[in-house]
Amino acid sequence: MTEEVRFPEPDVGLAELLFRQLDEATRSGLGIVRESYGPGEQMAHDIVRRAGEYLGLEIHNDAAQNLYLTYPGRDRHLPGVMIGSHLDS
Repeated sequence: MTEEVRFPEPDVGLAELLFRQLDEATRSGLGIVRESYGPGEQMAHDIVRRAGEYLGLEIHNDAAQNLYLTYPGRDRHLPGVMIGSHLDS
């Protein structure tokens, strides 16, 4: 018998908080301004890093300063799943 995998419900409140913080930190008039390698992108990295720390995720940056947040799961030998996004706009 195969054990059923149950995924947690998405934390909509956390998502709303992160998007609100990003919006407030980087809005300029009608749009969001987070130029690559600029202060806006760094603010976005800081916001996402704090959320990862709050959630107890593993956090590291690679040599190019890409930010990685890792939820280690129960079995580190299983294949991982990677999801990515840009923090500049």
